[in-house]
Parts: sequence; structure tokens; C-alpha cells
Amino acid sequence: MIKKLFLLFALLSINKAYDLDSGSGSGEIYSGYEDTINSSFITKYTSSTMTSSRATTTTTIDIKSIENGIFDKRLVKELLLRNTLFNNYKKEDRPVKHVSTNVKLQYGIEIKSLEQFDQKGENIEFNLWITQLWNDQYLTWNQSEFEYEHLNINSNQIWIPDLELYNAASTPLIFDSSGGLKLHYNGDILWIRPTRYSFSCKLDLKQFPFDTQRCTMTFGSWKYNANFLDLRPFKNHPKFQNISTDPKFSHNEWNIIDTYVVHEDIEYLCCPGELWPNSFFTIVLQRNYTKYMIVIAMTLLITIASLVILTFSMNNYTRTFVLVFLPLSIIWLQVYISSKIPVIEYYSLMEKLLLTCFIITIFNSLESAFVYIMLNEKYDWLKHFYGKLVKNYKFNNKRIIHLKIIDNSTDNNKDEYMNLRKHMMILDNFYKIGINMCFIIVIAILLK
Repeated sequence: MIKKLFLLFALLSINKAYDLDSGSGSGEIYSGYEDTINSSFITKYTSSTMTSSRATTTTTIDIKSIENGIFDKRLVKELLLRNTLFNNYKKEDRPVKHVSTNVKLQYGIEIKSLEQFDQKGENIEFNLWITQLWNDQYLTWNQSEFEYEHLNINSNQIWIPDLELYNAASTPLIFDSSGGLKLHYNGDILWIRPTRYSFSCKLDLKQFPFDTQRCTMTFGSWKYNANFLDLRPFKNHPKFQNISTDPKFSHNEWNIIDTYVVHEDIEYLCCPGELWPNSFFTIVLQRNYTKYMIVIAMTLLITIASLVILTFSMNNYTRTFVLVFLPLSIIWLQVYISSKIPVIEYYSLMEKLLLTCFIITIFNSLESAFVYIMLNEKYDWLKHFYGKLVKNYKFNNKRIIHLKIIDNSTDNNKDEYMNLRKHMMILDNFYKIGINMCFIIVIAILLK
């Protein structure tokens, strides 16, 4: 019982000293001590929060552990340590004891997931874990004296380095902006912070849908140049990498095939003579083109069907009728693809394929319609190129030469003019050979 009273007296003394130093304490460090002493000690009590303009601390004690003498000394030492560290700490000032000394920040990112990729808006969003490591010269202690190697603290208790994404498309979504900091006895602070970053990513779609995209994040400081805050990605660190990908990363359309970091100290026109650290984190993404291969296969099959239908007889009106509607199918496929990619000033590979197939099907329908019309419609201007077909009739054993007149509605052009059918057949055959060769050569070049 004497040990318990001694410990509670020590805790109250620490809190009273804290209130006197800070001038704005929140009162007793623990609530319900008198009730505790009078009621055979409840199992666990949670301390109320000590609040000042510089620090906030919450501690939980186990009364049974106090009875066993396990954590009594460590608890007192932790409270003494926190009070010693944060009593006169000013989080507005850089944590260096000499003004000319810069804070050295090492940092890196781990890619957890790709949340969305707005290709029309050229905007991408990643879920990242950002790891930051720096040293605070005011937050050090003797480990042998306080028996603590590290403390868990909140970010609102200390000075935080200014690390910003220069090419951000929107405000980053930070899942936990206050916790997750580990303070070591030598002043090293480790902060792992889950964040969703959305940033611009200019696309190169010349080989779409077999394309590879490079999206770069540019990190730096808005407030401090290298003389005050030296930002550097991790390099040869035993525990952390400058950029890495979670082994469980998965996405339906995109695969990460490479990552790398380039660091530069840049002198901006606004600030001559000052170097500003900039780190460029590049993520190389390769597209899964399975879905687009279906569109390509459909387009090629429609074009091949057009070439097969072209082998039908040129007198068959069904050939022209079907060929006229095939280009419309390709137009609908082009409309579908255009909704997936941004407006660009050049042709992508997909657009070249669609345009080639569309032109071939259009030419097939035009050629078929031209041949059919020439053979079946009456045009008076044909008499300037072809002579009238001459037929011989016998009348009373005398041969009579009869020239058919063009106004006879029961006859077609092929029956009206000599060699017209023969010439149209030659033209149709040459066209079939030429269009098939063009299709094979162009597709082979595009898909090489």
C-alpha cells in the first residue's frame, strides 16, 4: 500500500511540475485516484490528456502491474522523459541548434495500389506509403537513464519537414495525418504516412493499345531551399528503398514494369543563387491490351469479310448491298475507342488500324457499286466509248443486220455495248488483287 501511495504521489508531483512550467495544464494527470485508493484498485486507469501549447500526451497504466512492481519505474520515467522533451519544445522552429545547419531528410515511397487512371484527362492517382527519416537535435535523451529506446509521438507535437508534390492535380488524401511517428533516443524520427496522390501524367499513345507510359512525380519543398532543408531519396539504406512496389500490387489494365528515381538540385529564375532539391520518381506502366485486341480482331474480321464478299459475282446486287453497311460497323468501333483516350494531334496505332480497315471497306463498297451500275444502268455517254452490239437475224433466208436502240428498256448496258462486260470483269479482278495486296502489306507494317 505504501508503494502505491508513493507512486501516485510521484505522478501527481510530475503533473504539478508540468502545470507550473507550461502555465496551461489541464489539471490532474489522473482522474479518480481517491476512488482508486478507497476501492481496492480498479484494474486499469487511463490518464487524462496533458495539454499545453507545445505537447499532448496520453498514457495508460495498469494498477495490477504497479502491485507487481513491473512498470512503475518505467511509467514514471516515460512521463518524466516526455515532460523533459516537450516542455520547452517549439515546433515552429527548425530542429537544429545552429542556424547555418540544414535538416537532412531522407524519404522514399512504396506503391500500394493504382486507384484510377483518367486517360482522357491525363491524370493518375496512386495509393502510396511515404517513409520520411530525419533528425531532431532537440529531441534526444540518454537511453541508459530513461530505459526507453524510442517513443511513439504525434505529428502535431513536433516540427514536420515540408515535402510537397509539385505536379499534384489535387490535394493529397492523407489517411492519418497525426500518428505513426517513432522518435528514437538519438533524435532520429521515422514517419510512415499512407497517402493518395493524384498527379498529371502526359500520355504517349503512338503505340496504343500496345503502349508503355511513364508517369513522374516531382517532390520538393515549397518553403526551404537546400541550405535549410536538404531533401534526398533513400540511397543504399539498409532498411528502406527510394521507390518500391508492393508485391501484392494488381490492376486490371496496367502493370508496373519499372521504377526509378532521379535527383537534381535546381536553381530557379525566381531565386538566383539558391538550390532547391527536386526528386523525380518515375513509374513505368505497361497496358494490358487484351480488351483492345478484341476490337482489333473484330475490325480485321469485318474487313476480311468485305474482301470475301467482293469475290461474289459482279452482277449480284447483294454484294453491293452488304458491302455498303460494313463500314458502319467500323465507325461504331472507332466511337468506342475514342471515348477511352484523350484528343491527340497524331494517329495512334489503333486509329491507324481502324482507318485502314475503314478505307478498304469503303473502297470495296464503292468499287462494287460502280461496276454494278455500269453493267445495269443506261448511260447515253457510253456510246462515245463503245460501239453498239450488232445482232444478225434471218428473214426469208436473208441476213439482216440490226442495231439495237438504246431506248429499249428490256436490255442492260452489258447487252447494249460490245466488250463492256469484259472490261468491267477485268477491272473487278484487278481491283480484287490490288486491294488484297494493299490490306496484307499495310496490316503487316502496322503490326510489325
